[in-house]
Amino acid sequence: MAVRLGTLLLLAGALPLPAPAETSALWGASGEKWDPKGRLPDFSFAGYRMGETPIPEPPAKASVKDFGAKGDGKTDDTKAFQAALEKTRDGALLVPSGRYVITDFLNIARSGVVLRGAGPDKTTLFFPKPLNDIKPNWGATTTGRKTSNYSWQGGYIQILGGAGSIRLAGVAEKAVRGTQIVVLDKAVGLKPGDCVDFRQEESGGNALATYLYNNQAGPLDKLLNRARTSFVSRVVAVEGPRLTLERVLRTDLSPEFKAAAFAFEPSVTDSGVERLAFEFPPDNYAGEFTELGYNPVVINASHCWIRDIKVVNGDSGPYINGKFNTVRGVLFEATRTADRTGCIGHHGISCYGDDNLVEDFEFRCKYVHDLSVEHSAGNVFRRGRGVDMCFDHHKKAPHANLFTAIDLGDGRRMYRSGGGEALGKHSAAWGTFWNLRARIPVKYPAESFGPDLMNFVGVFSNESPILDKDGKWWEPIPPERLVPQDLYEAQLVRRLKRPPAPGRPAAATAADKPARPGVPPRPQASVAVLAAWDERLQSRLRAALAAGRPPRFAFASLGGDVQATALDSDGQLRATGGGVSARIPWSALSLSDRRSLSAALAESELPEDLAVAAFFALATGDGGANDLLRRLPNAVSSEIQSLFK
Repeated sequence: MAVRLGTLLLLAGALPLPAPAETSALWGASGEKWDPKGRLPDFSFAGYRMGETPIPEPPAKASVKDFGAKGDGKTDDTKAFQAALEKTRDGALLVPSGRYVITDFLNIARSGVVLRGAGPDKTTLFFPKPLNDIKPNWGATTTGRKTSNYSWQGGYIQILGGAGSIRLAGVAEKAVRGTQIVVLDKAVGLKPGDCVDFRQEESGGNALATYLYNNQAGPLDKLLNRARTSFVSRVVAVEGPRLTLERVLRTDLSPEFKAAAFAFEPSVTDSGVERLAFEFPPDNYAGEFTELGYNPVVINASHCWIRDIKVVNGDSGPYINGKFNTVRGVLFEATRTADRTGCIGHHGISCYGDDNLVEDFEFRCKYVHDLSVEHSAGNVFRRGRGVDMCFDHHKKAPHANLFTAIDLGDGRRMYRSGGGEALGKHSAAWGTFWNLRARIPVKYPAESFGPDLMNFVGVFSNESPILDKDGKWWEPIPPERLVPQDLYEAQLVRRLKRPPAPGRPAAATAADKPARPGVPPRPQASVAVLAAWDERLQSRLRAALAAGRPPRFAFASLGGDVQATALDSDGQLRATGGGVSARIPWSALSLSDRRSLSAALAESELPEDLAVAAFFALATGDGGANDLLRRLPNAVSSEIQSLFK
C-alpha cells in the first residue's frame, strides 16, 4: 500500500493502525508483553472514580441569579456566588450566560456540588485583582528571591477536602514493587472493598528519594528528607494482617521508609467546576516568579473534576492536589504581552497529587511550565496539544507519571523543567512518554533530567533505539505507526475487560462492593455488560454497512475522520481516510473510538443505533448521553441507565 508521509502525519493519532503498525516490547498490541514487575507502570487507575464510571451530570438545583448575581460585567457578583455555593446541596449551581465580576475566593467545601456555566464561550468569570491583593501570601524561592506563593499554588475557586488521616497500622515487612501482597504489623478489621492509602516518608539520609531515583538522584542537599509516597488501592482479600490489593504496587513498601496503612476516606468527592471561562486582565507578563495570583481553580479533594473550561491571561491554570480527579477540556488563550521568552504565564496544569487524569487540553500560548508534576505519581496527561509543549518535572522525586498521545507542537521544549536547587533530578524513575508528535525531532534528554529508568516509546525522533531492560529505554517508533496510540486508554480497556485474577473473591469487583458510608455509589457497567454492548455495536455496524450507510467517525478525538468500509468475520475493521486504507483489529479501538463510531451510527435515528450510542456515551462520560436517552422510549432509556448502577 502506497502512503504519502504527509498524509500519515496529518492522521497521526486519528488513525491508530496506518500500515505497517509497530508495537512496543514493553506492552505489545494489547498488553500481552506487559510485566507488572517490569519498568512500565500500570496507569489505568488515574482519574475520577479510577476511570470506572463516567463523570456524572447532577441535576441543577439553583442559579446564581436566584441569589442576586447580575452577570453584566460591571456589578461585583462575589457575594451572590458565595451565598449560592453555601446554600447548594447535592446538585449543580448554574451560572447562566453573562460576564460575572468576582473579587474574592469561592469555596466548594462539600460533596456533590458542581459550579456549572452555560459553556466557556457563553459564561465568563472575570477576576480584576490577583489573589495576593486579596489575601497576601509572600514566600521565597530556594535561592531566596521574594515572590508570592501564588506563583505556584492556589486558585480563586477552591474545591476543599481531605483524604483522611487515620493511621491503621504499619507495614511489617517489605513488599516489592509489582506485587499485590502487603503484610501489616497487626490486623485492623479491613474487609474486601476498603480503600487503603499506603504512605511512606524518609527516615534519614534521603534514602527514599535515592530509591525513587533508582540510585541516580543528583544533588539532594536541599531536599532535607522531605520525599514521600502515597499509593491508594482497594483491598480484595484479607487474611488477618495479610492484605491482597487490587492494584500492583507502584513502588516498594518498606519499614525502612516508615511504610504505613491509612484509611482513604476523602471528605469531599463528586464536586466539580465546568463549562466556564476564567478571564484575567491583559497585564503584561513580566516573567517567572513575578506572578501575584491570576489563578482560576484548585482541587484539594478526591474524585472531583474540572471540565470544559477556558483560561484567558492566567498566571497559572488548574492546580490539582488531591487524588483520582479528572481535568478534561481546558483551553488556554492570552491577549496579554508575553515575556522575553515568549511565555504568558507560569504553570499551565499542575498535578501535585497522585493518580489524576488530564485530557483533551489545548495550549494556544506558552507557559513557562505547560504541564507540571512535583513529588507526585500515577498522573496521566493525554490527548492534548500546544504551541511548543514542555513537560515540567519539578523535582522532589515525581515518579511513574505518563504523557501519552500528545502533539508537542514545535518540540523544542519537551524537557524544559524547573524546581529549586539540590532537590534531585527533575524526574524520578518510571516516568513514561508514549506517542508524542512534534515538528522537530526530539532527542534523548540530558542526564540532569532524570535517571536511566524512564520509558520513551513512540517519540518523534531520528535517534537510534536504546533498549536496555535495566537501563535506558528509547524506542523511537514513528508515532503514526505506534499501537496502541494511547497507553492509558489501552491499559484501562484491558483492566476493565479482564476478569478478576485467580484467587480474587467476587466481592473485590467495584460493582459488587458496598458503598462506603458517606460516599455516593459509583455507577458503572460490569465487564459482562460492556462485552455484550460491544457485540451489539459490531452488529449495528454490520447492519449499517449492509444498508449502504458506511459511518464516518473520528479516532481518539485528535482530528482526522475515517470511514468504516467493512467488518471482517475475524474482527478486522476496514477503514479509509485521507487517502489511506487500513485493516484495524477491533481490539485496537479504544472506548472513546467506540463512542465516536456509535455516534456516527446514531445519525440513522434508528432506535437500535440510538440505544448503542447512548450506552457508549454513558460509558465514556460524554455529555451527549442525556440527549440520546431523551430520544429513546422511557423504558429503554431507564434500562440503559440501570446498567450503570
